[in-house]
Amino acid sequence: SVSPDGRFALANGESKLTLIRLDQPDTAWRLLDENVRVERIAWSQDSSAAAVAGDSRVTLWRNLDKQASRLDLGLPAEIGSITAMAVHPDARSVAIATKGSVYYIDGESKLVAQTGDASALLFDGADLFLEDRSSDQVLRIRHYGDSAEISLLAGAAMGIDDPVALNLFTSAFIFLFCGL
Repeated sequence: SVSPDGRFALANGESKLTLIRLDQPDTAWRLLDENVRVERIAWSQDSSAAAVAGDSRVTLWRNLDKQASRLDLGLPAEIGSITAMAVHPDARSVAIATKGSVYYIDGESKLVAQTGDASALLFDGADLFLEDRSSDQVLRIRHYGDSAEISLLAGAAMGIDDPVALNLFTSAFIFLFCGL
């Protein structure tokens, strides 16, 4: 998995997680973790942190351009397969989606929404955005850390068909990618 700015890559092989610096003349490799099974990787928007899900936990790797530090976050016991994940800009928390649920994890897990099939999550300021393929909707979740407020941004009635990804252009524009 390559970071959004192209400076880093995370590679997983033989149960080892390796950080690769791609922006240096001599590619630098650094072992971050051993005995890990990686299910999903998500990067912060500024590429300074990455979340790695696997083995019933999410590990946040922060300060990747300096001396990387790790923060282990537990997952709810009932969690199934993770379908989407996003790193909060503060690099202290994540949002994860499973088939049917979206959680905000900042040391403890909080169920913030019941959904169908979320395959993309995106933090922007105080908002968490998600796209739900099963209902052809893009939703905004405000106050995801405590009492979540969910609102519809776009849906089938507005011409949305099979949304598959979200990307932030600026804090005022969100690009939505739809399937064919």
